Amino acid sequence: MSYGQPGVQGYAPVAAPPRSGGAAALPGLAVVLVLNLVLELALLIFDLNRKGAGYLETAIWNDYHHYVDGVPFGFFPGDTATVIALVVLIIGAFSGKGWVRPAGTVLLLINGYGSAIVVIDQLTSDEGRHAFGSPATNLWLNLDGIVQVLLALVFALVVMVTVSSGPRPAYGPGYAPIPAQPMPMPPAGAPGGAPGFPPPPAQPPGQPPYGYPPNR
Repeated sequence: MSYGQPGVQGYAPVAAPPRSGGAAALPGLAVVLVLNLVLELALLIFDLNRKGAGYLETAIWNDYHHYVDGVPFGFFPGDTATVIALVVLIIGAFSGKGWVRPAGTVLLLINGYGSAIVVIDQLTSDEGRHAFGSPATNLWLNLDGIVQVLLALVFALVVMVTVSSGPRPAYGPGYAPIPAQPMPMPPAGAPGGAPGFPPPPAQPPGQPPYGYPPNR
């Protein structure tokens, strides 16, 4: 389809480049989210094992009557919100939703920052370093927090790489000029054609052709 008069250069729509079916690397990001969810639930299982089902009050609305003393990490209302967000992100990642990348990056980095503060606080004091791996449960809980920090960094790195190297989205159809086609010229003297020219006057018999001097 051409826009413009026949014989006049026009413009035709150019097909937009195909869009990506889903955000890049979403399956791998979903795996990272699942691993982080498992680590969060491991904290909850540890606390439930220590305090029983009553610990759910502490996990949901921060009732300190069931707080587990002497451990570096625990499961609190913030972790409950993180678990809910992780479930939503995992469903979105497996459904191919691109918003999982920015939302997951923010969530994991905030969660990883909190875990990193706890680990650094222990390692910067003599008492904390002594209790970092003793008893063994403290070591496992600290490793849980360290892995969450690493998963947050991996997630952010994958998102950064895939965003910078992925295909650029199309912003709509473009237009490219169509080569002009030659327009047939009407006969001379016809309406719209080139003006006609009268034929040369007739020459008398025996005269040389028009425009040439006689031979002498």
